[in-house]
Amino acid sequence: MTSKKGVVWVLAVVFIFIVGWIVYSINQSPKWVGVSEDGNWKVEYDRDKTSPAGEWVGLIHWTGELGNEVQLMKIELIENDEVIHDLNYYDEDRLIEQNDDASLMRSIGSIFKDGKVKVQLKVYWEDKNGEHEDVIDVLPKKRFFVVPVLDDLENS
Repeated sequence: MTSKKGVVWVLAVVFIFIVGWIVYSINQSPKWVGVSEDGNWKVEYDRDKTSPAGEWVGLIHWTGELGNEVQLMKIELIENDEVIHDLNYYDEDRLIEQNDDASLMRSIGSIFKDGKVKVQLKVYWEDKNGEHEDVIDVLPKKRFFVVPVLDDLENS
């Protein structure tokens, strides 16, 4: 009988731990993600947990045709149809292979705090077929298992 109580107790502790972790994770800032209509580009913005200013760091991933040499030319971050950041790329930022990525501009988190804000990323790029432009809707995505940063816990 004692071993059954021990197993039940361990399972209860594990269950409480997992539920607590999910509750903690859901209450964290969501990751903002988007995919271009043609599927060539994926973008994600995530809160920089080491930044005391609450900055967000973005990455854009090329998921298009393998071996297609792609040159990023310019990216615009758009909030409610107004360009709030733009970034020009130069020759050193050439994306050569599928699944390569490039860093986007850092952003202060005010636009990413409200899920009602319309956020888009406009990507200007070039390949052997000419110049292209893609608009990516960037939407919040809740996360269920966020690993806590120890600095956050120590400063709480």
